[in-house]
Amino acid sequence: MHVLDPLTAADERALAAVLDEHFDVEAVHWQRLGGELDINYRATLADGGARFVRLSPTPLDEATFAWQNAVLEQLEERPLPVATPVLQRAADGSVAKPFVARDGRALRARVTSWVAGTSVAELGGTDAAYRRSLGALAAEVPRSLHPLAERHDGQNLHHWMADRAGDSIRSTWDAVIDPARRALLEEVLRRFDVIEPKLSTLPRAVVHQDLHDFNLLAERRQDGAVSIMGIVDFNDAVATVRIAELAVAAAYAALRQGDAFAAFADVVSGYVAHCSLTAEEIEVLYPLAVARLAVNASTWTHRGREGNRAYAEARMAATWPALEQLLRVAPAEAAARFAAEPLPER
Repeated sequence: MHVLDPLTAADERALAAVLDEHFDVEAVHWQRLGGELDINYRATLADGGARFVRLSPTPLDEATFAWQNAVLEQLEERPLPVATPVLQRAADGSVAKPFVARDGRALRARVTSWVAGTSVAELGGTDAAYRRSLGALAAEVPRSLHPLAERHDGQNLHHWMADRAGDSIRSTWDAVIDPARRALLEEVLRRFDVIEPKLSTLPRAVVHQDLHDFNLLAERRQDGAVSIMGIVDFNDAVATVRIAELAVAAAYAALRQGDAFAAFADVVSGYVAHCSLTAEEIEVLYPLAVARLAVNASTWTHRGREGNRAYAEARMAATWPALEQLLRVAPAEAAARFAAEPLPER
């Protein structure tokens, strides 16, 4: 039995009863969504609306659980310019209710608003204007979450943290048996090992750290332009190096692009128009970003071997080609390009 095994139709009816009783949510249809650690649903309501329902395994570390909820509450206090999930509390004020599946899995159900939009991964190609707007948004997220920095206290440290990329690659790359792909990972590690000692000296912030094209919701207008409508899945938000937000956003924006480096640079341009980077941040940005893509590639190769292969393939399908492209650009060349960006307007 695995925590992500599907729920039965009977389970879903029982879950609907829990939501109706405690959250005043009348769910009439369930759509299973992807998830790495949780069972996630889009619940369609009797009135035509929708909610996002997340079922987290029990026991879940209480500090991590509290941190995840605090992040969403902070976003209500200091909203971003795009939509984010809003926690819906139960009638008694709690943020979650227990739920036990018929096979014995103990879970906790949380309900948030449904953030409208289509994932950028589904929309396909984006333009430079979209990527610059993504960079600007990556500058805004740490500002919104800044009040949480003092209460983070090292919670929610995890495999996907950009500044832990070296360890994350080394712990999963045994599954990468293709010689060409293994060589890519070796080059990534060589570059990351150069910058890793410098990371502890960089400015820190609370960041989403997962602004990839499955977590960014957007719409394509009639003129073909793509506009960001929302951000979802703040469960990996963490206090880390501030530059991680830009590194992750720019790295994933390079996927499915004819010129991966140009796409990457568009995101950097949008970011620095709103937030200055230190010389040290510019130096580490590109190797850090490329290392995060390598974590994605090696991790999902590893997990695909263990099971849930279709989901794993979807998560890394575009990663290997982008990684190969980006490694053709030397870190010094990238840093020089980013250092030339104009300073934010005052």
